[in-house]
Amino acid sequence: QAYIDEAKEKNLRMSGWNLFLQYAMANPLTYLGLAGYWSMNRTGSGTVLDLSKNGNTGTLKPSWPSDSPQYVVSKNKKMLNALDFDGLNDYVDCGTSQSLNFIDALTVECWFNIKDFSPTWQHFVGRVPTLQHIRIRYQLVIRMNNVWFYIGNGVTGVRVEASNLSPNRYYHVAGVYEKDVKHEIYLNGVLKGANYPPRRTLISGGSNSFRIGGVPYYLDGAVDEVRAYNRALSAAEILNLYNLFK
Repeated sequence: QAYIDEAKEKNLRMSGWNLFLQYAMANPLTYLGLAGYWSMNRTGSGTVLDLSKNGNTGTLKPSWPSDSPQYVVSKNKKMLNALDFDGLNDYVDCGTSQSLNFIDALTVECWFNIKDFSPTWQHFVGRVPTLQHIRIRYQLVIRMNNVWFYIGNGVTGVRVEASNLSPNRYYHVAGVYEKDVKHEIYLNGVLKGANYPPRRTLISGGSNSFRIGGVPYYLDGAVDEVRAYNRALSAAEILNLYNLFK
């Protein structure tokens, strides 16, 4: 905790990857298993770099720059910029790499800010088919003013959830899965829902893309600091990552 406080004090001009790297240098396990990291700070470009070095570059869709997610000021100086989605057709396609094809364990986490809860469903991070969300692999999704972390087995999905979100406010969310062990969701570093053991077993993602912000249910809001791991982060690790950027 002392290191986190020091990092926040000394690195107010740092953002995204730089701040995360400073923390990871002192806590190497934080970087272990990082499969994808999109900090949303590459303004003026139709792509979002994957800072994990796995090459999962995201493409702003459907047509950058006129019809695609837009860069906006994020929650604070440490996070710098975020991507804002219009709720109509905006999304980021990060491809179908095997590095994001988790089976035995995973963690997906990000910061998000929802402008309007009225759409029935709003997808914002995960690997899903374009039409049948019930067959999802793994997904963070907004359902009214709740955030759900879904795991799918190819036929049905099961969720854990955090409830009673407010619009126009940034939250940190993390979904954690470990085969035969746990299925969890954390909001602002606090465990909000869990199944021990999971009620579904994750299956291979096939040709489904990892997407941020949509398809088939589009997000009306902003997303920042998206990270995906091929392991289940601990409660302490999730709390540390929340504290690092809050």
